[in-house]
Amino acid sequence: LFDAVSIALSRIDDIELDSHIRMADFFEWVVAAAPGLGYSEDEVQDALIRAKERTTDMALESSPIFTALRNLLDGKRNTFLGNATKLLLALERQLSDDPPRGWPTSPKALGDQIRRLVPDLRRKGIEAIFIKNGRKWRITRLEEE
Repeated sequence: LFDAVSIALSRIDDIELDSHIRMADFFEWVVAAAPGLGYSEDEVQDALIRAKERTTDMALESSPIFTALRNLLDGKRNTFLGNATKLLLALERQLSDDPPRGWPTSPKALGDQIRRLVPDLRRKGIEAIFIKNGRKWRITRLEEE
């Protein structure tokens, strides 16, 4: 462990990452320490990216609203614009059964859930923006490149 820290300290200033990610400082430190841990930089970067993808998938799969939101966007030409009350009603129409456990019971609870999911939704190609002056949500499935 001390060898890895020593190697990371000597290499940290030379590490340049390709993209901006959350926890970039941690990412840089792990990449800098990779040789001291017996891994290549590429192996560590790939492992961290896969771990982040799994975390995103788990967050969305555990969300009671994600499937309904995705289905809503499919039926609305990839875009929804409206207040949280309208969004909650639209999402409830996507349900085939009773609401799942953790389903938001108010527009405020829905807004709170969406705010927590914004980074994960973005990684899956869905942008959720709250327009404060109009008190509306704009949720859009982004075009795949």
